[in-house]
Amino acid sequence: MQGAAAALNAQDDGVDQATREWRSRRDFLITEMSDLPVVSPDGGWSLLIDTQSIGLTPGEASKHLFQHGEIAATPMTGWGSPERADRYLRFVYANEPIARLSDIRDRIRKAWKT
Repeated sequence: MQGAAAALNAQDDGVDQATREWRSRRDFLITEMSDLPVVSPDGGWSLLIDTQSIGLTPGEASKHLFQHGEIAATPMTGWGSPERADRYLRFVYANEPIARLSDIRDRIRKAWKT
């Protein structure tokens, strides 16, 4: 309880800094993946790619990324309505510094052969 009160009353709660960092990571990924069907988020710490539009199911895309690109991404199957969610793959960048994301487009190309 004291920890929660301290966090709520702190002058610098870290939210602005975290938001700036996530925005920077998002912007980097959007640029790197500009030739892919990315759904750009307005906020948050993840983005979606419409894998169906490139001929892969989200499950296939996820498997190829993990096995050949060393990228973990989650199919959105079961999230929301099937006609919408079942076509997307979710990339979470909340804990991935840009330095670790720097070659992501090359790894995606290798994994998906695009």
